[in-house]
Amino acid sequence: RWSHQTLGDLLIADRRAKEEIEDYRRDLDLRTGIAHSAWRRAGARERVLAFASGVDQVLCWSASTESAEGLDLEVSLTRPADRGRPA
Repeated sequence: RWSHQTLGDLLIADRRAKEEIEDYRRDLDLRTGIAHSAWRRAGARERVLAFASGVDQVLCWSASTESAEGLDLEVSLTRPADRGRPA
């Protein structure tokens, strides 16, 4: 038997989101299904790529930066089944 329980909600927050960005671009390649966003923040190029495949049951997400400071992301996963339960 297979379980069909929801994995949950993946939340990814950029702690530097309030900093000014420029040269923002986004596109979707309909041939490959890859969504791409790119921008510059403090002169450094940053990118996000996303791809989902129902056939392969996979979701891929990638973030990168040229900044020496690196990325500052907060990542969390919540599950509806766990809401209301004590930690």
